[in-house]
Amino acid sequence: MTGWRFILITIVLMKTKDSRVINGQVSPDNLNPYYNESMEIEKRLPQHVLPRKYVIAISPDFQKDEFHGSIRIDLELLKDQSYIALHSKDLAISSTKLYAGKFQTEVRIQSVFPVRKREMLVIKPYRNISLGEYYLKMNFSGRLKGKINGFYLSTYVDENKSIRKLAVSQFEPFYARTAFPCFDEPSFKSIFLIRLVYSKKFFYHARSNMPIEKMETMGDDNDKTIAYFEPTPPMSTYLVAFLVSDFECLGSHMNLLNESKIPVAVCVRPMFKQKAAFALNITIKAMKFYLETFQINYPLQKLDLIGIPDFATGAMENWGLITFRETQLLHSENDSSCTNMRKVSLTVAHELAHMWFGNLVTMKWWDDLWLNEGFATYMEHIAVDSLFPDWKLMDSFPLYTKYISMKHDVKIRTRSVVKRIEDLNEIEEMFDRISYQK
Repeated sequence: MTGWRFILITIVLMKTKDSRVINGQVSPDNLNPYYNESMEIEKRLPQHVLPRKYVIAISPDFQKDEFHGSIRIDLELLKDQSYIALHSKDLAISSTKLYAGKFQTEVRIQSVFPVRKREMLVIKPYRNISLGEYYLKMNFSGRLKGKINGFYLSTYVDENKSIRKLAVSQFEPFYARTAFPCFDEPSFKSIFLIRLVYSKKFFYHARSNMPIEKMETMGDDNDKTIAYFEPTPPMSTYLVAFLVSDFECLGSHMNLLNESKIPVAVCVRPMFKQKAAFALNITIKAMKFYLETFQINYPLQKLDLIGIPDFATGAMENWGLITFRETQLLHSENDSSCTNMRKVSLTVAHELAHMWFGNLVTMKWWDDLWLNEGFATYMEHIAVDSLFPDWKLMDSFPLYTKYISMKHDVKIRTRSVVKRIEDLNEIEEMFDRISYQK
């Protein structure tokens, strides 16, 4: 831990004046004289370089609207390699080192260069590296502002008319690579250890997929806080999540199959805390239904639902830290409609179903997205129907699935449920009525 504490301190003290941080370029110290943008790289990463564990430290800077980070990736090579490729986009890589894991011997690197058409970074040693265990250490920077995916900046105006900032992640389907260098494909499941470094001024605190293991303060005035989170189960990069905000939480507990209890919380901006009770209640009841139905325990030690002011999708099933557009999470008995009540119930139930369909069991590639979304759509209706039988939700189930999918299926440009895809634009197009409803 001592080494990682030094790295975290380095991140906090890092003050980059180079515009490459914003432009997302790799440092020319690594590129020259071996830069080779035209190198032929397959669209998918090779399957014989496997990430086993990530240790990620990230510090958002709300003054410059950027972030600084450091990462260690433990790798297993299944056969000899002349280079290592991984994903990276819009990141300024300031240092890269490779070590042989068993003897902790540094492997000399000839060059590090991006292949931008693949959104990949290639690390080429002077000599071929043999099969075995290695670890990769990198320092990097990126921007928070001007985007709504990856690790990005969200804002809201509080009751005092002041602008409040928060940093939140949205990685599905392929935006983890814009927050940290990684093997950004769903088949590469790995353990993640997250460390968030942030200022404790203005009531900021940090959350991630797992509970906080410990907290430390640093700096001359103890202004900086380091939150160390417990290791995750093996999971895909698109499910990693972290948040630095001033949100307030409404909390409770839920029982697992073994009768142990874990905390459940709905966290929103302070002015909306009174609108979080309905979603919290639905969460506890829906999780109870899923646990009894599947007879498979929820494997994490906590569950958070977060309402985000600026959010591109309806919700995202990050394991243990589910994020929502505020309108999909908040409900008030005094001024919300019945339609809103139904929408919040179905959205919450859908994302909770993903804790099993998608998170615990994950498709190898995005052409099988329907396995995630189709089952979650079905289970959300089953769950909510059990919670509100008077709604007779299953009677209207065909209206919201069969007939909606048929409406899209008659179009000339319709597609099959399972479609072979490779290009990134095609992946995002898979999040449609065919995957969710058909």
